[in-house]
Amino acid sequence: MFSTFRLRDPVDVGVALIGGSAAAAAGVALGWGKSAWIIVILSGLAGCLAIIRRPALGVALILTLAPLEDFLIIQGQTAVMLAALLVAAIFAVQVAIRRRLLVDSTAVMAAALIMWALATILWSPDKDSSASNWISFALVGLLYLLLINLIESKEDLKLALWGHVIGGSILSLIVTKALMAHDFARSEFVLGYGINLVSRLIGLNLLLSMLLYELERHFLRKVALFLAAVLAGIGVAVTLSRGTWLGVLASVVILGLTGAFSGRRRLPVGKLLLLCLGGVILIYILNTYLFDQHGLWKLTERFQSGVTLSDSGGGRLKIWRVAWQVFTDAPIWGHGYNSFKYEYTRYLDTGGDIKNAHNAYVLMGCELGMVGVVLFIAVLLTVFAKVWRLFSAKGVNGAAIAPWCMALFAFVFVATMVDSAVERKYVWYTLGLITLLTRFYSDTQSTDNRAFPRA
Repeated sequence: MFSTFRLRDPVDVGVALIGGSAAAAAGVALGWGKSAWIIVILSGLAGCLAIIRRPALGVALILTLAPLEDFLIIQGQTAVMLAALLVAAIFAVQVAIRRRLLVDSTAVMAAALIMWALATILWSPDKDSSASNWISFALVGLLYLLLINLIESKEDLKLALWGHVIGGSILSLIVTKALMAHDFARSEFVLGYGINLVSRLIGLNLLLSMLLYELERHFLRKVALFLAAVLAGIGVAVTLSRGTWLGVLASVVILGLTGAFSGRRRLPVGKLLLLCLGGVILIYILNTYLFDQHGLWKLTERFQSGVTLSDSGGGRLKIWRVAWQVFTDAPIWGHGYNSFKYEYTRYLDTGGDIKNAHNAYVLMGCELGMVGVVLFIAVLLTVFAKVWRLFSAKGVNGAAIAPWCMALFAFVFVATMVDSAVERKYVWYTLGLITLLTRFYSDTQSTDNRAFPRA
């Protein structure tokens, strides 16, 4: 009943390697000094060798570093970007040797969106800055292609999920500590991170921890995932982001509804008790150790203003009214990639600070026009179609996994409604994870559980 980590188990080896690298990265971020850098360098060398042998480890490393993006900078570049470039190079060599590249409908739509963004730079007000930002956008979109090609089995997928859980848990600890030190003040940035981005990453980590808990069978791993989910729940609460609260709530509701309609109408008593236990622990920690009276007041105030829209959705409604004027001036082709901040300031009658669109569709409409909006919606619809096919198949595996795919998709959709998320890494790798879940847990999947046979 009590199974332990085995060095011969590829998931355990990968988790150990990635966990050590993430801990070292956190040590650098927290100022532990040269010893942490030495561990980072040694972990990097070991990681390069391991990634060459098993490329899925590279994907897991990217997902580990993604939540910690601004904590580890090497020669002016984030560690996650360097890891992505390393994995992309290995991927390119693999494609050249195998002469095989897996491209699905989502990848095609994503490529069309990225190329359309490139074309609109021709009429963007700042072509140099737009070209630089477009390269970053293209690399972010590349994450989807890396995931669907380098993750070839269920074990690879679990390893990637473990990577995100480890990185997200470290992020939850660091951010919770920082917010407690500042009396839960919601400044725009926390340790160099946008507060809303931090909250989205932690909320996503909560869902992925719960999903991986369902997939794992080892007792110690399940205990670790239970604790990671509680930690992520604390992070979701203390960041006070109403968009994340809405995303998590929508995901949980859809998880329950789709679980019922997919044939899993009865929640096992053990899991129900476990959910209750996790909720009790979460509430106790928040009430006893984290929130004082001031913190509870801020929590209540954020919730009430979100329900009544007394603050115009954090200023979003005012931004969208101005953005509508921007959109109607160039509804088909848009004003050009990376133009929103310039156009918003130009159309704002009373002046003011440069604003974020806080909505992916508003951002796409203003910058890329209806063409960009349609292409981005097409990307989401191709992923949703895969989930719907899995949900409609009524097979044993589909009934178990389809609700989780629906829940993750709901979280991404809410994120695109409350954030300019089209350029966020977490959107693209979450879409990749959903695609992989529908592939490996479909009842028509081959017995070796591989995306495609080895050469």
